[in-house]
Amino acid sequence: MTGVVPALLCAVCYSLSYVLLHRGQADLDSDDNGLLPILVVGSLILGVATLVKMAHEADASLLSSPRAWMGYGLCALGGIVGTMLGRMSLYGAIRVLGATRGVVIATLETMVTLVLAALFLQESLDGERLAGVALIFASIGVLLWERQRHPQRALLTLGVSLGVAAALFKGSGHFLRKLGMNQGLDPTLAAALDVTAACLSYLAVLAASGRLSSYIRVYTRTFNVYLWSAGCLSAAGVLLFFVAAATSPLSTVAVMVGLEPVLVALFSIVLLRGLDRLTWWTALYAALATAGVMLAK
Repeated sequence: MTGVVPALLCAVCYSLSYVLLHRGQADLDSDDNGLLPILVVGSLILGVATLVKMAHEADASLLSSPRAWMGYGLCALGGIVGTMLGRMSLYGAIRVLGATRGVVIATLETMVTLVLAALFLQESLDGERLAGVALIFASIGVLLWERQRHPQRALLTLGVSLGVAAALFKGSGHFLRKLGMNQGLDPTLAAALDVTAACLSYLAVLAASGRLSSYIRVYTRTFNVYLWSAGCLSAAGVLLFFVAAATSPLSTVAVMVGLEPVLVALFSIVLLRGLDRLTWWTALYAALATAGVMLAK
């Protein structure tokens, strides 16, 4: 299917962004976990891309029907649920557990997406996919067994809770994105609305809680190249997801994106030496998660 290649590239972009995020978190003195600059960079990049596309298209009627308005509204809602809430949870899990372990827990988003696609989009959920889901659970079980020997078990509980929350939010966000794209939307504008809605909502949350000015000072005082680079890759990942969702079933896209655990493990070996401690157990649960995702395709 035409959406497979964009979905695979989306997984690569997301995985690299998580690895760079975790590297940037090591130099970060903030409980924001790097979310603010990543959302700001993403909304700016995708906003500029949308303006350029509209300027060069003869029929720039991207909001020409009530159906399109509803679709873009669903994409914006998906941004608040999946991009803002999902990343708030996932980035916290990555900071607590590390990039590889945090992403393995969040692989449950594939199951959430498959169930929603089966219930509401009439996409199949057969025995093979259920076996894939079982392997995903097995990978998380191995991860939990490995981490039970960690002296700070309270951190394990927190990290797992954040990872599960991320899976629920991100899986629901994927579903809302697909509902929007089913209205025949422009992927670039849809992606821009997704990330911009997430960014504005997060800024509103920070302003309401009185933390916005302190976070702005943190991120303007020093330039964290890893976080800004993660923001660029994350924006590319969102756009590629929408491109894939425009041409392929949601279940196919979700499964391809679900290859993140093994990609994060590979990138971590190269980029996170000494920061994200990888073991043979890491290879095992990353491989189990990936095998589960491939069975579920």
